[in-house]
Amino acid sequence: ILRGRDFTSHYRREVAGWPKRSPIEGVESIKAGKRHWHGAADFITFIRDELMVMVEHGYAALADERAYAGHSLGGGLGLHTLFSHPGVFNRYLLASPSIAYEGDEYGIREAQEFIASGKRLDAQVIMTVGELEEFDSAAAVARPQFVSSFYRLGALLQRARIPGLDLTCRVYPGETHASVWPIAFTHGIQALYGPAEHPPMADGSLDDF
Repeated sequence: ILRGRDFTSHYRREVAGWPKRSPIEGVESIKAGKRHWHGAADFITFIRDELMVMVEHGYAALADERAYAGHSLGGGLGLHTLFSHPGVFNRYLLASPSIAYEGDEYGIREAQEFIASGKRLDAQVIMTVGELEEFDSAAAVARPQFVSSFYRLGALLQRARIPGLDLTCRVYPGETHASVWPIAFTHGIQALYGPAEHPPMADGSLDDF
């Protein structure tokens, strides 16, 4: 079962070419959130207590197999979920996760707090980044410091040896923030679950086309 979600950040207003005001009459402009992680806890609770329950009641889903995949801000939310709500997912694919912004290393702080708690973390985590992400000319992409913060967080987690955590870190050469996510997702899903038992078209059904 694949469930997708789009995220709108309060940083969106800083990205060139993105609308600062809504073109729809009666719809308010984007405003900065005031809650911790902009209400992420409520969203994660909804996923755990409502969405997952609905999926598992309506489909032949495995209750003990829950994976999260996210890129950029979606990866940042996954990282936040990993440390703030352990147990919601048991597998994570975090592609170019949002870890820091203009020197504010909020993702690293959360990791440090979790490490200090001494808790166990039963999860398989694949964290990836593109080699050239921090050299992007767009200020909105350069400010999050995707590459340098990735290395700092990866080193921190490797040294901590959190019980139960299976961590893999990968850097994709020559890739930018915009180009890396298809590669990260393709490789990451295979790394989390292995190759498909029955690859598409393996039976030769398309040989005549």
